[in-house]
Amino acid sequence: MEWFILQVYTGYEKKAKRLIEEELKTSNLENKIANVFIPAEFVGKIIKSKKVVVERNLYPGYVFIQMEDTKEMAQFIGSISALSTFISGRKKPVKLKPSEIKMVEELLKNKDSIREVLEIPFRAQDNIKIISGPFRDFNGVVEEIYPEREKMKVTVTIFGRSTPVELSFTQAELIGK
Repeated sequence: MEWFILQVYTGYEKKAKRLIEEELKTSNLENKIANVFIPAEFVGKIIKSKKVVVERNLYPGYVFIQMEDTKEMAQFIGSISALSTFISGRKKPVKLKPSEIKMVEELLKNKDSIREVLEIPFRAQDNIKIISGPFRDFNGVVEEIYPEREKMKVTVTIFGRSTPVELSFTQAELIGK
């Protein structure tokens, strides 16, 4: 069985995978497809001052599929409405190279492990409003970001003097959002 990449509408990757699996059951072709895979990672985001873990596709708009390389299977996949097309050259689906297959196999090995990456909504020189803690309702400017500690250094003007304050990412929000 060979690995191929399907191009689908961005945001419809899970729906495409579900449709393939449902169609396989009804058409008795289950033994011709070994794997349908959407590489993803879990990312920590700060939404409304709370840290939330969300799943993010590593390759938005693409689904990896391991199947027999036959015209019948190419037509079967092409007949599923949510799918756009195979990544192809001259109307023939392109198989993944051995180096690309190794990458997919590594992703498959790690698919059940959660690798959390924090998405930091702040950058140096951003204007922020402090929403909790002793400096609540003060405005400030982000000076430095400490991603490993999930904190930042912010300059706040108190009684006419600039004062550096260390805050967690959940204690502030960007002004203008």
